[in-house]
Amino acid sequence: MSTDVQDSLFTLEEQAHDGALPPGFRLQRLELLNWGTFHGGVRTFRLDGANSLLTGDIGSGKSTVVDAITTLLLPANRIEYNKAAGAQKRERTLMSYVRGFHKSTRSTGGEYSKPVALRAPGTLTVVLGVFHNDVVDKTITLGITLWTMQEAGQPTRFYSLAETEQSIAEDFSNFGQDPAKLKKKLRAAGGERPRYLRPLRCGLQAALWHQRQPGHGFVPPHGFHEAGGEHHPLRPHQHVGGR
Repeated sequence: MSTDVQDSLFTLEEQAHDGALPPGFRLQRLELLNWGTFHGGVRTFRLDGANSLLTGDIGSGKSTVVDAITTLLLPANRIEYNKAAGAQKRERTLMSYVRGFHKSTRSTGGEYSKPVALRAPGTLTVVLGVFHNDVVDKTITLGITLWTMQEAGQPTRFYSLAETEQSIAEDFSNFGQDPAKLKKKLRAAGGERPRYLRPLRCGLQAALWHQRQPGHGFVPPHGFHEAGGEHHPLRPHQHVGGR
């Protein structure tokens, strides 16, 4: 892919004229089901395509949300979890997010510790993003469904792509816990189900990129480091509370 095409696909360039439509595909809504410590229900974040600042106290789930978007959009070999908080590499993993590891417990004899999970093996995790481009008046929904039947290794996953607005409650429910039934349901609804990330990226680029012109591409999210001490300029805007 040429540099010009990449610039048009992943552009942060804003329209210079007042009243012009914002460029690119922008995140309208993010939904999380059983992701990290967001357990037992759908969490919804409504951005409506606007630039957004995610703030909160330590441990409130900021990095968990950023890592969900990263998992949705990046290849697995390029992801470093909890990077926005400046944590050490491998402190969090995809398995820890899918199982909901939130603390550790010692063995009876104290020889070793093991993580404590919020969810049993086989529980499904869904991360779903709805994007809209005002310039071409087009909406797409990108989702990733993950699960594992084991205590270690990499969770199983599949991606879904639909050129319409979807939600977890309407489109990723009422199928039990059988991923095969979910795949069948999504396909019946007209969604694509690429088996691997490479076909997904091709399908995503085909859905997002119609013309080689700025403003028709995808606007990526950005994670930021923690705000620092109490005198940091972001502190007055920080919300303290639950996840």
